[in-house]
Amino acid sequence: MSERLVQFVETWQSSIAQVMTQIAGKPVSVSWEVAAADATPARGEDDLWVRFRAPSFGNSSELAFHIRSADALTLAQVFMGEAIIPSAKLNEDYREAVAEASRQIAGRAATEFKQSFPDCEITYLAEPIPEWKPEASAIFRLTAADWAFTADVFLNASLSHYLSKPAETVPEPQHVEPAPVEPAPVDSGELVPEDPMSPRSGIPESQAAAKPVQAPAPPPVDGNLARPPVPRAKRNNLDLLLDVSLAVTLRFGERQLTLRDILQLRSGSVIELDRETDEPVDLLVDDRVIARGEVVVVNGNYGLRIAEICAHAERVGLLAQ
Repeated sequence: MSERLVQFVETWQSSIAQVMTQIAGKPVSVSWEVAAADATPARGEDDLWVRFRAPSFGNSSELAFHIRSADALTLAQVFMGEAIIPSAKLNEDYREAVAEASRQIAGRAATEFKQSFPDCEITYLAEPIPEWKPEASAIFRLTAADWAFTADVFLNASLSHYLSKPAETVPEPQHVEPAPVEPAPVDSGELVPEDPMSPRSGIPESQAAAKPVQAPAPPPVDGNLARPPVPRAKRNNLDLLLDVSLAVTLRFGERQLTLRDILQLRSGSVIELDRETDEPVDLLVDDRVIARGEVVVVNGNYGLRIAEICAHAERVGLLAQ
């Protein structure tokens, strides 16, 4: 294996060990070994595949983890804090537990990859079974005091070829600064809002350069966020405040209670919120929703993996009011 490919696998090894140790509440050791690229394991009916897209390593780069049903059951029971019962059925709750554990591991891996790839993105795919032929493969072995299981990882051709190149031949990720925006025209002393389709309005820079007119601006996370861009004079003033600390809050849900109900609350009381467990949570700044995403665990702390966020200009507009 090339040096880059070994580093890639070792980053996943480290991420798996850290996240599983946090989940299990006990040390979890992870080892790995190379497997033949064409050594696709026998697929059981209840086996699970967890698939990710990694565009930072090539536009069509993907990897997929294959977890045998018995090992998936062990992983799910560890994640849910249950006793290891090999005879249990791998139901939908267990399958979702495996998916969530995998997303947390991928989030940790993306964080570590950002040291070399600042814009690293690893995206979980809802249709996990890969249709491509593996070009590289490895086996991870996870071991704790009272359980152990294995997981196979497969890399597609794009990802394998990218990581197999010598380090000097692989271009480092380029950061393109947004093109300078010309001052807004002034008519009768009135400031004109910035063109919402400019590169600074929240459109990804690659789209703004290729299609500055046709590319649509990202949709807002909430209906009340669709407000006009802030005039240039206000935004210039905001530049003076960019280092000011703001309180960021995660909102899992809401519930209205009468004063009588509040006074009757006791230790152990349960308050049901207006949001399902699989719905995204809100990210609020100054009581305004600017993004939504899923809750993850990072180094033992709660975190948020952002799934949708309002455009840059809208965020400026919200915080300027």
